[in-house]
Amino acid sequence: MWEEDYPEKDDFDSEPLNLHFQSLRIPLGEEIASLKEKPGHLRLHGRESLTSKFTQAFIARRWQHFNFTAETKVAFDPTTFQQAAGLVNYYNTENWTALQISWNEEKGRILELTTCDNTSFDQPLQGEEIPVPDEVEYVHMRVEVQTGFYRYSYSFNGSEWHVIPVRLESHKLSDDYIQGGGFFTGAFVGMQCQDTSGAGLAADFDYFIYKENE
Repeated sequence: MWEEDYPEKDDFDSEPLNLHFQSLRIPLGEEIASLKEKPGHLRLHGRESLTSKFTQAFIARRWQHFNFTAETKVAFDPTTFQQAAGLVNYYNTENWTALQISWNEEKGRILELTTCDNTSFDQPLQGEEIPVPDEVEYVHMRVEVQTGFYRYSYSFNGSEWHVIPVRLESHKLSDDYIQGGGFFTGAFVGMQCQDTSGAGLAADFDYFIYKENE
């Protein structure tokens, strides 16, 4: 059933969006999440931050295995630190991590890692953000979950991968960890685009892979 209805790789070549993807709280209209504007891509127009309880440009699917790999490929061209897009692992507005493309005044386009741990923010790569080469249009992003821990990695060409040297704890995206107790949604992995400048800058996601590992 899983193999037939939910292939490991979604190339976003068909409409509507596969039912195993979900948005937060409300359905997202074409003005935010579109499979038509750039065929073969999921286009997300940037909205509010990952801490917002209102409108986020966020499309994700549930963690369904203890060990899995999720991967995407995104084109995004920010011009301010208020714009960011990429791969996210999420429990709620107070507990999540994201590897994303953003903008740094000194380095230009960068890859940064942002974490929110019961409302406590951190950027583990601060000062060591990874510059995205000017000639790179798409950045490949991957997360590998190994039961109790997970790590992000990235590639600028789809073949040479580089692991972000930060080990993140899976239990921090669980009902048992969050403040006040959970029993809400469980952990999700997916794609997101933020633009708190209000410009609605879009990110184009070329595919999404979710693959169970042994």
